[in-house]
Amino acid sequence: MVYKMAAVLLLSAAGMAGCAETAEQEITEGVEEARAVFEQDSPAAEELEDGTELFLPDGYELTDSADNNTITLLNGEGVAVLEFNPNESENSRYFYDMLAASEDAEWLAAETFEYAGRFGFVAVGKAGEDRFEVIAGTGDAQLTGFAGKGDIEEQLTEMMKIVRSADAE
Repeated sequence: MVYKMAAVLLLSAAGMAGCAETAEQEITEGVEEARAVFEQDSPAAEELEDGTELFLPDGYELTDSADNNTITLLNGEGVAVLEFNPNESENSRYFYDMLAASEDAEWLAAETFEYAGRFGFVAVGKAGEDRFEVIAGTGDAQLTGFAGKGDIEEQLTEMMKIVRSADAE
């Protein structure tokens, strides 16, 4: 009886270990989810304390708006910085081109999307042990933050919702 219980526990543990997603799987799924969000209508923006109109998912809050072009957000993973470039259009590649030109960064994924005359992208880079830099952007806005392993997909999805609402202004 004890051996049967031990065998069941061992098999259960092995099965649960097999269910854990790898960072690569999370990134792949996050990119696809972000693409789906990018291709949908923009989430409804709300007016924030500083007068900015922006969609903020649960868990995100405005912490600082140094100027009209940079907003600092706080979420469960830490700080995220939203940058706007009012001189760029929704099909601009400005933020992506800056990302691609960066010689310091090693991206695990950098994917671009085009839909209905808009340009968007996501990128994921290593930022430490089980920690990742995550970026979502559209033609005129880019949001940069961090995610732990297990949160990459959700972070990319939520971040794309935020930049899509910023893009809609």
